[in-house]
Amino acid sequence: MKRYLQNQLNPSAFIQNRGILGQQAPSATTYTTLYEVAEGTSAEFYVVVANRGGSASTFRLSLDTDGSGASPATKEFVAYDVSLANADTWESPVFYLGEEARIRVYASSGDLSFNAVGVEFVG
Repeated sequence: MKRYLQNQLNPSAFIQNRGILGQQAPSATTYTTLYEVAEGTSAEFYVVVANRGGSASTFRLSLDTDGSGASPATKEFVAYDVSLANADTWESPVFYLGEEARIRVYASSGDLSFNAVGVEFVG
């Protein structure tokens, strides 16, 4: 029997998926969608960034709640040109997004890996 946990923001919602919600190792200087919340669901997650390279790199994270544009609007950035030393990792705070919202990532080099880890809720 499956055990369902309740979402504190929407007590009638149940977990649909948990674990790794998205993974990317984007090309340098290219905005890439890390994770998009499916229609009819919401998600609570955090992002881990790892620098696999031999030198420092910078990265950006943006939250797009209206699905517009290929590049993030200024107001959507939650991290901008954060420096990450070689062989280091960074972890974001927890984000809660509604349906069809997405998180986009950008790296100054092709040496960064991004992982969105959390839960999707339906209901």
